[in-house]
Amino acid sequence: MVGLDIDVAALAWARETHRHARLQFIQRDDLGAGLPDAAFDLITCFEVIEHVAEPMQKAAVQQFARLLAQGGVLVISTPNPEITAKYGENPYHLREMTEAEFDELLCADFSNIAMLKQWVSPGVLIDGQALPRGVRVFRRLLLTGTMARPRRHWPTLLSAQVNRYPCSPHCTRRITRETISSRC
Repeated sequence: MVGLDIDVAALAWARETHRHARLQFIQRDDLGAGLPDAAFDLITCFEVIEHVAEPMQKAAVQQFARLLAQGGVLVISTPNPEITAKYGENPYHLREMTEAEFDELLCADFSNIAMLKQWVSPGVLIDGQALPRGVRVFRRLLLTGTMARPRRHWPTLLSAQVNRYPCSPHCTRRITRETISSRC
């Protein structure tokens, strides 16, 4: 397992915090260009792509496609600007993308795209003790490895899982949770 970053301090923290014999952290500023083709079965990129300008976003996705082995998976996420706009501009985000823009970016190098959405919800876990007398329970949630999805709220983050099968110039498939459709 390899972690890449450009920041020396971030890598030092990662090395100290996440120790494992099969884990290494490498400083690179070339988007992995110096790494061999098809070197990874899985690449994750969480909340990073919005920190670079559009040309670098395109270059990053091209590198991800090159670095993934056949059948490999990229899991990538980015903030949803429909939500983040409500909190004011983030000076560290150079280009946030709508779902359509995110899809377009990924489709240039990947044909199988599963666009997912993440909801970030605060939560409390009470375990092992009964509630005091008189406490009213308004809602009970069972979280089984996923976040509770509040109703009438927009997804905070857009996520995509993509497989390494480059797009055909004539047709691409878009896979969503609700439907499978073809665009030609």
